[in-house]
Amino acid sequence: MNPELELEREIHDALRRLPQPRAPRSLAPRVMHAIAAATRPQAGWRLWALHWQLLGLVVACSTAIALVIGGSLFTGWIGGLATTRALVTLWQTFLAPYTLPLLALTVVMCVASALLAAALKHVAWEGQEISPS
Repeated sequence: MNPELELEREIHDALRRLPQPRAPRSLAPRVMHAIAAATRPQAGWRLWALHWQLLGLVVACSTAIALVIGGSLFTGWIGGLATTRALVTLWQTFLAPYTLPLLALTVVMCVASALLAAALKHVAWEGQEISPS
């Protein structure tokens, strides 16, 4: 027989008898965390410089105050018009009875979608906690 083939067969048999190497228990959570960190978008309010955050907050608050003041002035002016009274009557007669049930349905569907997304995330990550960083 060929000595090289015999040696190869002996080495193959010896390697086959060795136990299979096992991965450490911490490997899967570390890999999942690394994947989550790599796919997380690196943009948002927290990454802005502090002066830009403060400026954005001031602009948002100023816009909200302007809308509240402008809205109250506008409703005071438009409230006296005859057309407005006619539109309010049409609203109360035809549209208002359907608005609350549609709003309730929309809220229920949004909550159901959020719960489904949370359940799918839990299943996809196999119940592991992913820390935001």
